[in-house]
Amino acid sequence: MLLFRKIDETRWAGKGYLESASVTELNTTDNELSVWMYDGTVEEIDLGLAFILTQKCFKDICCVKIPDAELEAKNLQLRQENSGTPYIEMQPYHTNIRVPTAKELCKLAGIIYELYQDHQNTCKYFTETDLKMHFYKKLAENKIEIDFKSSKNQEKWRVIKEMQSTMGVIDFSKLTNVISK
Repeated sequence: MLLFRKIDETRWAGKGYLESASVTELNTTDNELSVWMYDGTVEEIDLGLAFILTQKCFKDICCVKIPDAELEAKNLQLRQENSGTPYIEMQPYHTNIRVPTAKELCKLAGIIYELYQDHQNTCKYFTETDLKMHFYKKLAENKIEIDFKSSKNQEKWRVIKEMQSTMGVIDFSKLTNVISK
């Protein structure tokens, strides 16, 4: 299984091993780092969309693909935690890497650093346009649970309006998981 972690390429490209710019980019919550599990049963872009829907706006993202064997070799553990992403089917594909001390965080940063050295093969790029198109498609399939009347989803509503202008109007009355404006 692969684990996808969104990274800021500018904090890894051209940086040295365990350089502080890279390590500090791995900011943790409760000593854990959020990742998405890829087991081959979903499309990689599904994981990218699940992540971007937890953010305020759509933008290009880069994810490093971390083999779980790399974590096991460094005795790093996972803790399953479903995501709050509006992409319903992807919620269970979220998990956390436990990094209780700086030692474990540095082990993980070392793994990511080594993987990034071959970024052509170990990183996946999702363009803003591809993510928007996939959002439109999955929303139209009723796979996104979202309230567009909520102020936190105004940017996502703008994206859907933009996509409808080129991909066709969605009949929101047929979507049971969507509250439209």
